Amino acid sequence: MFLVIACTIATVAGISGADDQQQIQTHCQRECMRKTVNERSAECLQLSSRRVNISDSNCCDWIGVTCLNQLILGIMWDGGTSVKIQSLAWLPASLVVVKIPGKWIRTNLETRLLPKKLRYVNFSRCGLYGPLELRDLPVALEELQLCKNNFTGEIRLTSLPPRMRIIDLERNEITRAFVSNDRLPGSLEKVDLFSTNGPRLVCLDEEEADRRIHLDKLYPKPRVY
Repeated sequence: MFLVIACTIATVAGISGADDQQQIQTHCQRECMRKTVNERSAECLQLSSRRVNISDSNCCDWIGVTCLNQLILGIMWDGGTSVKIQSLAWLPASLVVVKIPGKWIRTNLETRLLPKKLRYVNFSRCGLYGPLELRDLPVALEELQLCKNNFTGEIRLTSLPPRMRIIDLERNEITRAFVSNDRLPGSLEKVDLFSTNGPRLVCLDEEEADRRIHLDKLYPKPRVY
């Protein structure tokens, strides 16, 4: 967080030249990516068919990284990319899409630290655990894929991003889900909450929860408590 603030201050404090701004941008992105990726990735990638030079100061040249005008917009690392991720708290601020399914991270997910421009997130099967706060999601977010992790506790579907379409939380250990039908975005297509024990669904404003909230695999009528 300090790095992001420092970069912002440096930009505002009279550094107006395009070249200087580009240097600051490149430096900030590089530091954020280095805090995201474990240094041991360089060793792993030597044996991978999808090699990436993590020591390259231009992260836009990394395998699976998509940029526009040297701004990182996408990170897409699948099972064929031998990259180790150590944190999700330092993703570049310009990021719009991040897909890293199956990358074992084993950390909690601080949604308030996710880049504000994110529209698509896939952290499925990443070993994420702990409570999950859905009221702090990026305002631009449209799709959130978090199935087959180890999230626990309660979630609140009461203040979702206005353009949210899909939330997949299948096969986690969520115990209760609070929902306000009147506050669900009109764009919402479905929220999948299926798990072996199934979370209890608590509707705050009506007798029945919205049918877009799915507790079971075949999407029967939601149970309300």
